[in-house]
Amino acid sequence: MYVANSHRLLEYFIEVRPYYASFVLKELVNDLTIINQNATGNITVNNVVLIPGQEFNAGGNNGEINNQTFTVNVDAAATSVQVMVLLKRYTNVIYE
Repeated sequence: MYVANSHRLLEYFIEVRPYYASFVLKELVNDLTIINQNATGNITVNNVVLIPGQEFNAGGNNGEINNQTFTVNVDAAATSVQVMVLLKRYTNVIYE
């Protein structure tokens, strides 16, 4: 356990996942970022359009967990599909 100024700190790690096609993401995370790394072509994240280079972030406050489903669709115009996902996960999290 980590403590700073009498506050218990939660340990976390960042998981990096590349995707090369449309996908659905449902993970227990504190924070997530979805980055459109396509050279051409947009992606949509839950109907939010991201042009190449843009990112979608669903940040969480300390101790929060996000259990939302994110649907990512790649535009048919994308020539070299790459979507990078960064997941901030707490260690030792269990579902009760």
